[in-house]
Amino acid sequence: EALGAKWEHLDLRRRTYQPGKTKAGKAPILPVPDWLADYLKKVKGKRTEGWMFPSEDSEPHRVGCFTSKPIRRAGEKVGIVNLTPHRLRATFATLHVEAGTALPKVQKMLGHSDITTTMRYVEDSTAGLREAQAQVAEAMGFRVRSKIPTEGKTKGGKDGGKVKTKKT
Repeated sequence: EALGAKWEHLDLRRRTYQPGKTKAGKAPILPVPDWLADYLKKVKGKRTEGWMFPSEDSEPHRVGCFTSKPIRRAGEKVGIVNLTPHRLRATFATLHVEAGTALPKVQKMLGHSDITTTMRYVEDSTAGLREAQAQVAEAMGFRVRSKIPTEGKTKGGKDGGKVKTKKT
């Protein structure tokens, strides 16, 4: 999505972004988080149109040039093999669901017309499953240990699998 981002689609007063063109043909109005709106205000300057992140020739970046390679290199630096933009989308979706964001809201943020597509992005972690089981058990009146053993959080890694990260 960043490849085709244009300044004229950004409304900093309302803190929203509406892409001009999407794969599904629909252009949802997306909220822009405060921290990102503040950053974009500084970067924007007096620009009102054109590409937000142009390549050196002032055109949009070609697929793979703008995001894939830098993200892969960043992943290697932190020990995640084959990190991709798609993997980051899956992590975004998973973290939202684990934080309690309703699946239809995640669907809208990812721009999917079919919720089953969104469901493919959401990954289960053992810790998340264990927590869900504990919540149901508690609701049924069973005594649940106050400390549930958890594994490290997972993020996308090699071949679409999960990579363990250190729990903080």
